[in-house]
Amino acid sequence: MPQLKLTQDQEQVIEGILQDIQQPKARIMLCGYAGTGKTVTTAALVVALKAIGLTVVVSTPTHKARAQVEKALEANGASDFECVTVHRLLGLKQVRDYITGEELFKPDFKGQNLLSDGIRKKTWDDYLQERTDETWAEYKEANTKKIDVVIVDETSMLHKELYETLISEADARPVVFVGDDRQLLPVKENKVCAAFVDANSFYKLNKVLRHDGAILNLATETRLLSVGRAKFIDKRGGGSQVVTYWRRDQWLASLLEMMASAESVDDPDYCRVLAWTNKNVLELNQKIHSRRHGINAPQYSAGMACVTVDAIPDPTGGILLNSTVEVYIRKAEIDIFRAPFDCLDIEPWRTWLLEVEMFDEGKIIEVRVLEKEEEPRWRKIQKQFADAAKNCEDPNGKKAWWKMFFQRQDQIGRLEPVSALTIHKSQGSTFKNVFLHWDVDGWNSMPSARQNQLAYVGITRSAESLHVVADR
Repeated sequence: MPQLKLTQDQEQVIEGILQDIQQPKARIMLCGYAGTGKTVTTAALVVALKAIGLTVVVSTPTHKARAQVEKALEANGASDFECVTVHRLLGLKQVRDYITGEELFKPDFKGQNLLSDGIRKKTWDDYLQERTDETWAEYKEANTKKIDVVIVDETSMLHKELYETLISEADARPVVFVGDDRQLLPVKENKVCAAFVDANSFYKLNKVLRHDGAILNLATETRLLSVGRAKFIDKRGGGSQVVTYWRRDQWLASLLEMMASAESVDDPDYCRVLAWTNKNVLELNQKIHSRRHGINAPQYSAGMACVTVDAIPDPTGGILLNSTVEVYIRKAEIDIFRAPFDCLDIEPWRTWLLEVEMFDEGKIIEVRVLEKEEEPRWRKIQKQFADAAKNCEDPNGKKAWWKMFFQRQDQIGRLEPVSALTIHKSQGSTFKNVFLHWDVDGWNSMPSARQNQLAYVGITRSAESLHVVADR
């Protein structure tokens, strides 16, 4: 076994997985709650797989999770592995249906992905003309790369379609899923990821290994409840603390003070505020922006840290930035812009032309975003194009309307400040200091299972201090 500090349970899990991966199409689930040692176990698994000569790829659903998982695994002894998003692993490409107007991500069989070597004797479209079992096998053999084991971390964040595509593309390769089934479900889904149910091998880490951390203890107490959360009281211990405030205005004042600190400005992960609703996230980001830059500060300025709301297309084709990618703004200027297919009676758009730098890669990209005041007008005009497409009975006319709609859409990106974010979007991330908004408790409602999950996820995002309004 790798020379890591493992419990007997963790060693047994790794030994079991090493046996399981010898079976074709092994689908293995490693489930564990906060503090049970999932990261240590996963790092030890990577080391063990490398020690027997296997090639390992670790993947996550989001860019933020990828960066944090890679850092955590390396800190626990893993090395010489590739860590990518699931979209990158599968080589997914944005596909648009010009009849329905739907946008999907599907494997790009004409391009490269990590589960293929990029060499194409024939494209998949060619094989569709002569589909037989033999040509399917030939296609797979010609396009299979030397990746022996796929590990998927933060499995709870996988959408149904992404999970099904991953299973299909992995083919005979073993896939090890790692996650916590007490995390929130992906937006618009009502079932936990099928990996937690359909795996043919299931391992669960139940024992919490650290009992002296104030934040971890609060998370564990909350997890053991079926509804609501554990009581918020001031606690310190084990290198972390739960800081409580008697009044909401005190909590807000402390938040704004920390957000204005040099540490927070220099490092976006030094402090974050988490809320349940987008409405509260928007209000909090506005207050933080005013505190840092002044009440009448422009919407964007050099030095701001932002995150992409959705994937930002390249107007010339492809994707500039995927969703949930965090960037620094290096240059910001107002630019008057006329969108494709604008009628002469449509006023030109006031936009921001931004030069942004990706957190991890240092890559500089130019992005155009709307001034906030222009967003309602833009949505109204885009709706007119979409309605024209939906109401057009001629298939060719329908396609033409949707193509105009998407060509316009591709000109504009969406960026939001990173300081405040929803608890859903915080999954897969850890921040040094977290302020948890009181909306996790709902509004004058009885404790519920949803509140329990929101509180558990919000609490476990914090590494050193959690700031909450105290219970009376």
